[in-house]
Formats: sequence, C-alpha cells, structure tokens
Amino acid sequence: MVSVITGDFGREEPSEEIRFYVRFALRIQWVAVREADPAAAIDAGFRLLDRGWCEAETRATHHG
Repeated sequence: MVSVITGDFGREEPSEEIRFYVRFALRIQWVAVREADPAAAIDAGFRLLDRGWCEAETRATHHG
C-alpha cells in the first residue's frame, strides 16, 4: 500500500505521512472487527484519518 500511494504522488520514496497513513489505515480494520458495528467503525476511522490526510497532503504538495 505504501508503494502504491507513493507512486500516486509521483515520489520515489514514501514520506513519513504516507507511512503513517498506511499504518493507521490498517489499524482501523483491526479495531473495527472488535466493534458491534464494524462498518460504522471503519467509516468513522477513515473520516478521522482522511481529514488529517487532506491537511498533510496539502502541506506536502505545497512544500515539495
């Protein structure tokens, strides 16, 4: 997943933000399977993760 996202950004090496995004994304699934409503937990997790990702993506785009 790290290499796919890195390629999508046209980078040769993944940033720390990409590495952490993938770690957090994988952790969301691990947590969700233990919840009463796994689908709702996944949705909530990605809403939180993606809000932060959008901010990091904007910073990365503007700072190279």
